[in-house]
Amino acid sequence: MTDENFQIDKLRAMFREMKPELRAKVISELERSGLRGETMRGMEAVLSELRASVRGSGVKAERFANPTRLFFGAVDPFVIDASAEHAYPGRIARASLDPAWAWIGRDLIPDEANAYFERASAFLAAGDLANAEAAALALQDLVVLRFGQALAAVKDDMAHRRLAFQIGSARGLDDMGKIVAVLAARDALTAFAARLPHRTAVLVDDQLEATKALMDSSISTRPNCLPYLLALVMQRLQSPWQLVRLATLAAESDSPARVAATPYSIAIDIVMSEVEQQVRQLKRDLKGGQGKSVADLLRLIHDAVRGLRSDIDLSGDSAWSRQLAAIRGDAAGTLKPELDSIPGRVRRVLRARSPREAAQAAGISASEVTEIEELIDLLCACRNFAGELAVSEVTLRSHSELQHYLETSAQTLMEAARSSTGTDQKLRQSQFDASVRFCARLFGPGRAPAGVRVAAICAIAAGDGA
Repeated sequence: MTDENFQIDKLRAMFREMKPELRAKVISELERSGLRGETMRGMEAVLSELRASVRGSGVKAERFANPTRLFFGAVDPFVIDASAEHAYPGRIARASLDPAWAWIGRDLIPDEANAYFERASAFLAAGDLANAEAAALALQDLVVLRFGQALAAVKDDMAHRRLAFQIGSARGLDDMGKIVAVLAARDALTAFAARLPHRTAVLVDDQLEATKALMDSSISTRPNCLPYLLALVMQRLQSPWQLVRLATLAAESDSPARVAATPYSIAIDIVMSEVEQQVRQLKRDLKGGQGKSVADLLRLIHDAVRGLRSDIDLSGDSAWSRQLAAIRGDAAGTLKPELDSIPGRVRRVLRARSPREAAQAAGISASEVTEIEELIDLLCACRNFAGELAVSEVTLRSHSELQHYLETSAQTLMEAARSSTGTDQKLRQSQFDASVRFCARLFGPGRAPAGVRVAAICAIAAGDGA
């Protein structure tokens, strides 16, 4: 593990201990300090981790305008919090923005970029947002012009590699090209977004036809905008995978070969890329203990896989069918070890201990109980999505093992808790309490097996009697 990865893992562990509201305040304070010009090494990495940890919590951090953010304002709808190592059609990894800005200010237009930063900072400090935004628009136009000139000067592969190396991000030249493409088309993209419905529940029939007609009108003058138009549409879809319907409509077929022959085939690539990113996020959330967001991710991945398989004929051998098979395999490989581990973890926590060992134990760790509860939630979620995620066998086996163990151990745990005295009582009681909590997660409120419910009622009655 590299030092950087070690530090990121430490940050994740620290952020898990914070409430979402506190994380949001830290984000705001770091961004406010950046606005004052107070920076520190790795600040963007810290902010990226914090934003990821807040995502899905429903808490929003207060955002502050600064010269760099104003410059990238037109790009923001296409920015995603993802690794810069992968390609995202129609989208740009947030981690690519800092290297792009550094290259603009260092190599492309250093004098103009520095002058813009000073002017925009002064306008913002004075509360003059209108003039700060006007300065940002002027710099955007200049960057589009100068980047085009820089590309025109590239005459061979060596010069191309040299330019890519200067930009410095994992996919430097490609990312910079996307940024410039969006800046060049910012007015058209803004106008298109304004004409889209705020939210589309189901992209079918008249709504599908109208969306494609609007897109056809936009790309008639700017064909290079298609990936970004599709990305804007996908943001408005309640089920993002339904973007593929624009491709099948354009092809008038669900045949991969016919879809691939149309410009709209990139819609399939965008959706595939989105699902791949969701699987990578699933890995990070499972590793980082973000259990509450996992069920939502599973649903998104499941729905996308099912939708792709139903709306496109992927039964044969095609690049897309192989890509989807790889996605399902990656998701299954991520989930199976977690699902396999659940019965064993529950047994280790609830296992019978000798009086001497129980007397020396301090009780069951609350954090471990919470982790297991989240794993049980994962198991229950996987029961709904097992088929498309290719985890049916391991889900059924783990659920059956866990159900049988909890059904047969509840009475024993209750008796141990009631008969314990002195030094072993804390452990015995905490084991029984953990068992009741696990049953509530696995069976649901009021649906636990009779033996478990009786054990819980007896325990409550015994407590009232005391």
